[in-house]
Amino acid sequence: MTPEEILKEIKESKLGLIDFIHQKSLALLSKDEELKLNAFRFVDVFPSLRSSSEVSKILRAYLSAPLNRTYPILGKLLKLGTITGISLVTKFFASWGITILASKVIAGRTAKDAIPKLKSILDSGQGFTVDLLGEYCVSEKEAEVYKDRYLEVLNSLSKKFTPGKDRPGVPLCISVKLSALYSQTDYLNFDKSVEVISLRAKEIVARAEEVGAQVYIDAEDTATNQIIYAVFEKLFCQDFPKIKYPGIVLQCYLKDSLNTFNRLKDIAVKRGSPIAVRLVKGAYWDVERALAIQNGFDIPVFESKKETDRNFEVLSDKLVENSDYFLPGFAGHNLFSLSYGINLAKQKGINFEVQTLYGMADTLSNALSKRGVFVRQYVPIGELIPGMGYLVRRLVENTSNEGFLRSLWDV
Repeated sequence: MTPEEILKEIKESKLGLIDFIHQKSLALLSKDEELKLNAFRFVDVFPSLRSSSEVSKILRAYLSAPLNRTYPILGKLLKLGTITGISLVTKFFASWGITILASKVIAGRTAKDAIPKLKSILDSGQGFTVDLLGEYCVSEKEAEVYKDRYLEVLNSLSKKFTPGKDRPGVPLCISVKLSALYSQTDYLNFDKSVEVISLRAKEIVARAEEVGAQVYIDAEDTATNQIIYAVFEKLFCQDFPKIKYPGIVLQCYLKDSLNTFNRLKDIAVKRGSPIAVRLVKGAYWDVERALAIQNGFDIPVFESKKETDRNFEVLSDKLVENSDYFLPGFAGHNLFSLSYGINLAKQKGINFEVQTLYGMADTLSNALSKRGVFVRQYVPIGELIPGMGYLVRRLVENTSNEGFLRSLWDV
């Protein structure tokens, strides 16, 4: 299976009206870098704007200059939109547009809301893993609420989807961000962080085991990852050593990712049974680099896409070579990286899957599924405000000059 074959099938896929508008809108934004960045800044602050006049004021402040430069007609329309009375219409269309963007990558406010979309994914022959939006928390009350939301998700979905036996995590699978389970998560508070997070995560994993759901533990940033891996080891070596295929994330853009791979292999050996690994490029590159420079630390991430892509292949080799210990999940939307992992796994004759982001590359997911590859979609659920960071990251990825989705836009 070559990247060219996958791309050909993707380009032959028919887009629905909303998907077409979504892709063309992002393509138009990408004509001007300032326009794109300021549009995303507006999306980020929009939930905090209360009145139509505030919306019009911020919209004009962010977008007037780049619109007048790139799309003068739209610039004039924006100026009209700030007139008293018309500003109400401006707020309506801004809200409508952001809601459409969010609905493309966020399946619903609650598990109940998301059920029709999750069912549609399963009906297409693919799988899903549900993620609750929200990273970190500011109080213990908020952390308990986050934990309870996961228990509610498991309860709601287990009533609609009967556990299967064909492969791990079908139909039920969840992805958990551990940093949101404790308000004092910090490397300087390492032992206490591991202790408290483990106790709260234990409730989630216990309920998941009862309803037959697979659990993935998300990796986050370098400030919390060592805590995350320590909790993963405690949960699945001590508390739940017999649970099948607990999942963890391995980030290829980190320079120490090979050491993390070796640690995960040690955990699988200690358990005496394999673990699932979602192999990703990484989603916090800008933050990791900026914070390292600001604090005078060594930069923990590879600074070129080529190095990260190469490391994805190195770690794909490692996962496939050690298939007694791992169930590989090759994640992302890079056709070359995915086809590399797929072909390796097929040559070895091992079980594997590809994981994609919900709403980011439906044509890719469908193309791979048609070719017999099992695809699992990462499906976020939650309110728009806590999900705004996720939404903006997805918008940035969708308009990246190096992203394959950009190459599909016929503009």
